[in-house]
Amino acid sequence: MELIETRQLFSEKFRYALGPFIAVAANGDWLVTFNMSVRREVGPHSPRSYLHPPMDPDYCNYIIRSKDQGRTWDAPRALPGFEWRGVEHVALCVLGNGDILGSHYQRVFYPLETAEKHRDRFGWNYRPPYPWVVTHGGTYVHRSTDNGLTWDETVEIDASPFISAYSPRNIVELPDGLLIFTAGAADP
Repeated sequence: MELIETRQLFSEKFRYALGPFIAVAANGDWLVTFNMSVRREVGPHSPRSYLHPPMDPDYCNYIIRSKDQGRTWDAPRALPGFEWRGVEHVALCVLGNGDILGSHYQRVFYPLETAEKHRDRFGWNYRPPYPWVVTHGGTYVHRSTDNGLTWDETVEIDASPFISAYSPRNIVELPDGLLIFTAGAADP
């Protein structure tokens, strides 16, 4: 396979971006999603200048768009919105009718003092020196009916009998319209 061109689509000095996913919308727009947070001072013994999404409440999913097959790209927009924090990478599925599904896993973060009162929460995890605790949130699918410009419908996936389900892979639509969502569980 011959490499034609390499291009950096997004970079910001004080941000950490990861987990890109690409899809082509029904109208031909190229869409790239990724996960992003601020860079943090992790500590003198840490090999990295960032915290990975499972341990950082500031992670948010973003989407960028190209209307000219990758020559230019719009600025990043939160997907589905800025209220969705503490999330893992979003994967996209363009359905036969043109709708787009975006799936991701979300964690819930609490201030340490508040979390101390709720140690029974699923997945309770504290990593010093940060003053927060992370717990399981849920697995969600968002729907866009306008080629990924807005995300109007959100459904939580029932992962029972497991506490959580996560997949960086997209949902698959079969020819008969059946949707398949494969996920792994990392329950305690």
